[in-house]
Amino acid sequence: MYLRCDQETDYFSRAIQLLTIDSKRCPHMGSCVDQKCANINNTLLIPELEEGNKYPGRTRCLESCGGLGCDCFYLSSGCLIYRVYAVPTDNKVYRQFHCLRWSKEIKLELVMEGLNKTQSRQYYVLQLMPNVPTPSLHSHFISDDYDLAITKKPNTAPLYCQSRETAIATNCTLNDDRRCTAAENKVQCECPPYDIAEEFNRIELKLPVKTSSWELRRRKNMVIAKIPHLVSSDVMIDFNRTIEQLTTLEDDDVCTIVNAPLEGCYSCLRDGNLSITRRDGRRNSLRTPSLCRLVPTERNTSKLRFHFNTARQSQNCSIRCGKNLRYFTLEGVLKYIGDPQAPLTSLMGTSSAHNDFV
Repeated sequence: MYLRCDQETDYFSRAIQLLTIDSKRCPHMGSCVDQKCANINNTLLIPELEEGNKYPGRTRCLESCGGLGCDCFYLSSGCLIYRVYAVPTDNKVYRQFHCLRWSKEIKLELVMEGLNKTQSRQYYVLQLMPNVPTPSLHSHFISDDYDLAITKKPNTAPLYCQSRETAIATNCTLNDDRRCTAAENKVQCECPPYDIAEEFNRIELKLPVKTSSWELRRRKNMVIAKIPHLVSSDVMIDFNRTIEQLTTLEDDDVCTIVNAPLEGCYSCLRDGNLSITRRDGRRNSLRTPSLCRLVPTERNTSKLRFHFNTARQSQNCSIRCGKNLRYFTLEGVLKYIGDPQAPLTSLMGTSSAHNDFV
């Protein structure tokens, strides 16, 4: 049995490198004005962080020292503004998805006899509701349009893109878990160890993945779960097939018949006979005079027996092979075998025999 994954995309992403850019501003200088850090949110693009504004990222602000000890004129606190941004490391786009549902299908092979041998074997896919020993099918998957892999850390990629186009243009949202702290005039951040390219390239997670009871494989861009054993279902199939074309094969082989002399006697019990040899070795339709019967002897030889009342004979016969009709002639002179009691009947004057002389 096969289970086909009905995919639902979670997001698109790319392999990135997280970088940090920062800027220390004294109070009432640059972007550190008015309410200072209270005016700065995650999406704000700060002129001092121009290099990081080219990429997806988030902007933050930490309160920093002020006064003469920090090279500032005003004694109030300053601003340590920084931005964490994502720089793509390659051009590959990844798609994470999960299976909203699994459609069940069972493949049956039906052999149907037909006139065309090349089409006598047909395959059907039937939608059934079998009793399935369902494996763990709640995994999330990553695809790069060429390969598929299972991800053990779903929804962990820091770069979220709504579509493939926005991922190519890096018009995405950065959701990172970096913890950053102020260190004098710089910012120090801790980066979580996750790389979507490294996760995707783990060999043990690349499809196909096989276990003792099920198998996950890739069919084009689809995920297919194969369960070869322990599947039960009651199936009743009714087929109505219409024959659209009927082919008739006729054998038009050329056959010949070899003439043989007509032998035997007439007006006798043994009758006349004729041996006929057919060179094609097939059973054909042989038309002969009505006063004869066909006696098969060997495979290609038949013997005709005739009952005639005269000695000299000439008969027209025909043989049909498929559509072809061939004619031949039976000719011969039959012998006369007299009755042993004929002299006695002649002496008694009761004879009615008519003799032919050759």
